[in-house]
Amino acid sequence: MWWKTLVAPVTDIVSKVLDKFWPDKISEKEQKTIESRIRIEVIRALKYNDKVLSDVLEKVYGDRDSARQLAIQEAINIKPPAWAEILRILPRPLYALGGLVVYLASAFEYITLTKFHETAVLTIIAFYFGARTVQMVTEKVVNSLTQKKYIENSKNEL
Repeated sequence: MWWKTLVAPVTDIVSKVLDKFWPDKISEKEQKTIESRIRIEVIRALKYNDKVLSDVLEKVYGDRDSARQLAIQEAINIKPPAWAEILRILPRPLYALGGLVVYLASAFEYITLTKFHETAVLTIIAFYFGARTVQMVTEKVVNSLTQKKYIENSKNEL
């Protein structure tokens, strides 16, 4: 348990503090008895705090997991309205197509772009159209591999 590493340092600190307040006439045996009682109390306090901390963490993680399950269930059961789906889907293509229009306008010298704006527009275009291209190519490759595997499996069965 994590608190076992704290027992020695905490008891040393408490012992050093008490050394300043203990009378000098205390015997070695009494000093050892007091130190052992301090060690027992420190262990008891750390064990209690460990129990409290683990209870709190258990509740927090349980709440988080139940919230996650609730969100998953809501996502499965509730379909958003069409206008919400359109609003969710539209920004990326609109930014990419708008960037393409702005870049083409600057290429035909209808507008002038600074180097920064030109780089930003090209980055938007590359991210959108590059991501779409990679997605389409990946789907085609996966589909062709799946079809090949299906054909090979059907030939082996004959």
